[in-house]
Amino acid sequence: MRPILDDARAACAAVTAGVSWAANQGAGLAVFPEAYLDGHSYDRETIARRARALTDPEIRGLAASLRGFPVTVVVGMFERRGNSLRNVALVLRAGEIAGVYAKARPNENGVAAGQDMPVFEAGGRRFAINICNDANDPDLAGGPGQAGRRCSVSR
Repeated sequence: MRPILDDARAACAAVTAGVSWAANQGAGLAVFPEAYLDGHSYDRETIARRARALTDPEIRGLAASLRGFPVTVVVGMFERRGNSLRNVALVLRAGEIAGVYAKARPNENGVAAGQDMPVFEAGGRRFAINICNDANDPDLAGGPGQAGRRCSVSR
């Protein structure tokens, strides 16, 4: 996938098109790249400009656009949560945010580390998420709450 920088609406349209294709192929899980919704950066000012709250219209619109697809979707973005910035993977299902994983080992300037290691489900299979640098820490894949997962999704 080609990156779409600083245009969340275009990225959301690309996600919806990709999920439509995945659904037509019979997929139950579609995974999009790290920080896909506005683009990745290591620069704090760029990250702050690209970060969105989960309640932003583009995020709500993306979730709503996926309502009709029987596919669980993982898509990356920079999240603004209060005064902090996080590199997160949204898990979207049936038009809703089913969960959020925040990168535990961020290497982006000014990005806060996530503390939770949630396990998600798609198509009867449990999975956990690692984002980029997280995969360099073998303890993350087997952390608390990871028991019973069938695979890890690294983006």
